[in-house]
Amino acid sequence: MSVILGGKVTQAATETVTNQENVTVNFPVPFSTAPKVVVTLKSDVGHVECHLSDVTVAGFQANFSNFFTGDVHYIAIEE
Repeated sequence: MSVILGGKVTQAATETVTNQENVTVNFPVPFSTAPKVVVTLKSDVGHVECHLSDVTVAGFQANFSNFFTGDVHYIAIEE
């Protein structure tokens, strides 16, 4: 779902991941330009770092430092 916050198109959602080193997340509605994306992880198992790559109008890739099982919460805001 897209909403307008502060005059900017914003989307937020959760992607559930099971034992993966990375995951491709697709936005429900494409942006007109690549957005800024912030991610947090929720898991009951250990510490895992995450970095993003390939941020496009359609989505992004979340890359984990170890195999990850849990939830990837994100918010994407148009520039």
